[in-house]
Amino acid sequence: DGRGRPACAIETISIVIQRFDEVDETFAVAEGEGPYDVWRTGHIAYFDRNGGYAPDMLLVCERFRVVEVFKREAD
Repeated sequence: DGRGRPACAIETISIVIQRFDEVDETFAVAEGEGPYDVWRTGHIAYFDRNGGYAPDMLLVCERFRVVEVFKREAD
């Protein structure tokens, strides 16, 4: 949650290691950051800022489901 407190529990459904240029639209859109072109542009910019982007760089692509959202007391 940005303060080091767990926000939820997840269950990993699958993990696939693949090249950046092989990530398909279905996976990218499932991340929830907008359409594929927005996902792609944003991720290229992120990787450029943090060590470098390459089309053949390997990504760990995880699919998961939320098992439980932890209740929060008011801050």
